[in-house]
Amino acid sequence: MTATDTDTLDLEIAIAHAAVCVARAAAARCPSGENTRWVAEARARVDALLDRRLALR
Repeated sequence: MTATDTDTLDLEIAIAHAAVCVARAAAARCPSGENTRWVAEARARVDALLDRRLALR
């Protein structure tokens, strides 16, 4: 993987983290099954991206 690929992956992680923050805020304002699922999906995306990033080490 090149430095550009790593930078792209880091950017994806940052964006996915922002999605987690948005999902958590929505769930805090309006607790619902849909918002809970959205938080779980966003966290799973971050976890998957972090796993890929750690695999590069």
